[in-house]
Amino acid sequence: MVPGKKMTTAAPIGLGETSPANPVAVSLTKLVRLQVEGKGPGEISGPAVAVTVRIRNQATSPLDLDHVIVNLLDATGQLATPMTADPAAPFHGQLAAGADQSAVYVFSVTKDALRPVQISVTYNVEEPTVLFKGNL
Repeated sequence: MVPGKKMTTAAPIGLGETSPANPVAVSLTKLVRLQVEGKGPGEISGPAVAVTVRIRNQATSPLDLDHVIVNLLDATGQLATPMTADPAAPFHGQLAAGADQSAVYVFSVTKDALRPVQISVTYNVEEPTVLFKGNL
């Protein structure tokens, strides 16, 4: 058995704020309510939110973006269903030192469950998860 490291979450920040760069800065640059058409298994057409996440790598080495995890917890405390519908375009590949990149994550969530939401971004299991909280 491999010993596990306890994952931590940073103190919540507002939806329009940027996480402190330690050495990676995370921000939500665009939040859009939209209607989506379910494409994949378990996806249901209807109201959704598109979340554009920006990661700036201020480290001296590349950052692997293939393991970035973005989640949305709605106002009822439920984890929103991720969608593959347009405009979803998740992170992938490597982010060079000194570079930044944006990606879009789409979540199925009803209009009445948007006040407040929590959006978490985990870019490295060795670093605290960045937590955004606010009303959409």
